[in-house]
Parts: sequence; structure tokens; C-alpha cells
Amino acid sequence: MHPSTSILKGQKIVLRPLVREDAHRMVELANNYNIWRTVSDGFPNPFGISDAYARIETASATNPIRTFAMALEEGLVGWITLKAKGDVQRVNAEIGYWLGEPYWGRGYTKEAIRLITEYGFSVLGHSRIFGLVLSTNQPSANALKSNGFELESIQRWGAMKEGVLYDQWVLAKYHPELVVRAKDCLPWPEPKGL
Repeated sequence: MHPSTSILKGQKIVLRPLVREDAHRMVELANNYNIWRTVSDGFPNPFGISDAYARIETASATNPIRTFAMALEEGLVGWITLKAKGDVQRVNAEIGYWLGEPYWGRGYTKEAIRLITEYGFSVLGHSRIFGLVLSTNQPSANALKSNGFELESIQRWGAMKEGVLYDQWVLAKYHPELVVRAKDCLPWPEPKGL
């Protein structure tokens, strides 16, 4: 699927490629402490115009597309991405997203997660998609759980934000065909010596 044709439509929101015209709107929404405190430190704070152009350029250079603008009629309201892992973890992708604060609580993130997860399984061929969520971000965990993501583990004190240690939740969803096939497999032996 070529990036210019990668548009995923939901009932509430559209996922489309990021474009340079999104930059100023991105800064307007992303330069927000309430967003930054819930995402990884790779997300700049403050978030400036050069950060916006850099994100758009990186996303535009990836084929097939992995980062989408979450858009309404008025334009970009956030973004969502699937970051492919490498080496033996190459069948995995990490989901990440942010949504502008004025749009919180309306179901946009929930729908965007559904759309990109289906895309990740059907187009990108991932077997597992997972999200890392700070324990202070219950709404994000709820959005993932409402899309069938399951809590795999809790990484005790696994994340630090602003000098404070937090638990980090790992929530994952598995390709539906793998789940069906796995039922026919013998269970894995319990690891010894752990």
C-alpha cells in the first residue's frame, strides 16, 4: 500500500498520512504539558515547529506508512503510529499515539487504535501489537483494553518521568489467526530456574 493511498476511515475519525500542512496545527495541539506527561520522553517538550516538520518528514519517508494523522474535518487532532521492532522481535509493533486535549473523552483514540491495529495485522503482517502505558494514564489503558488488548505484564518502576519512577503496563493484542492456531498447539513448558 503506497503512503498516498493509505487512508483508514472510521465512523468518527480518519487516519491519513501526515503532510507538511499539518505542522502548525500539530504544534498548537502537541505543545501541551498534559500530553507530554503521559508519553515517552522522545516526544519533545516544548514541541516546536521544527519538531513538527521532523516528525512529518520521518513519517513521510516510511513505506508502507506506519504513522498516521488522526484527522477530523477541521484537520489534524493527533497522530498514531506502529513502530516495528527488529531482529527476532520483527513480528511485533509498538503502538503509540497522542490526541489533542480538546478532543479527549470522545472516543477518537479508541477508534484510531482499532483502525491501525487492523491495518497492522492485515497490511503490515504483525503477529503482535503492544502498547507501553504509564500507570498514571488509565484512559490510555482503557482505550487499548476496549480494543481487545490484554495486560501482559506490569513493569514495576519500569519508567521514569520527571524524575519519578512509575509502573509501566504492557498491553498487547495478537493477530486473530494466530490465536485460533495457538489453540491447537501444545502449551509451552513452564520456564525452569526463573
